[in-house]
Amino acid sequence: MSAQLSRLRELMGDPLLVPIQKGRSMTPTARALALRGPLRSALKTLGSVIQSRQMEEGGFDLLIDSSRGIPPGMKYTALGTDQFVMAQRKGHPRGHKPLTLDGYCELNHLVVSPERESFKGYMDDYLRSAGMSRRIYLTVPTAGMVPGVLMLTDLVCTMPRMLIQSRHEAIETFELPFESEPFQLMLAWHPRDDADAAILWLRQLAQNLPAPFQT
Repeated sequence: MSAQLSRLRELMGDPLLVPIQKGRSMTPTARALALRGPLRSALKTLGSVIQSRQMEEGGFDLLIDSSRGIPPGMKYTALGTDQFVMAQRKGHPRGHKPLTLDGYCELNHLVVSPERESFKGYMDDYLRSAGMSRRIYLTVPTAGMVPGVLMLTDLVCTMPRMLIQSRHEAIETFELPFESEPFQLMLAWHPRDDADAAILWLRQLAQNLPAPFQT
């Protein structure tokens, strides 16, 4: 616990918990109290981590996820594509200068990964092929947690533009200093439901919804 608290203190730039003058109890700092709301909201998204397992078992009808998130053996169709950008909070000490490859690798990165032990993301395969690597400081299981973390830290995150554009008032984005494959958003369903009339109707409805990006 002490190691985890030390890492959080370093990340947030605040002691978070301080000893009470009398006794061994700890009390939260003002910064820790201010974090309760964003953290509570972020924790609500944790339930989506189990989607892939449920899909494999036919636990629900449709799954909308990235191409990498579709479980093997599922039927799927593409909903659209988007470009990856690097996001940072407004007022970030890096400033607004264009990214260079070396500068990108030297930043402290936040990565979205539903696998708790996986400290790599979409960009790491490319960087490895170029003989480079980036500093991954923290991972979160869902993209919905990213804006809150970025706004409270000096971390940066590479993600599809559509997933961050709604937070433009607090987050700014930059073009990557290298070519990357586009992000693909997919609609998947269990093979046993391929001819199911109700599921077919749901699939058609999902495909006709306005997309937040250009296909």
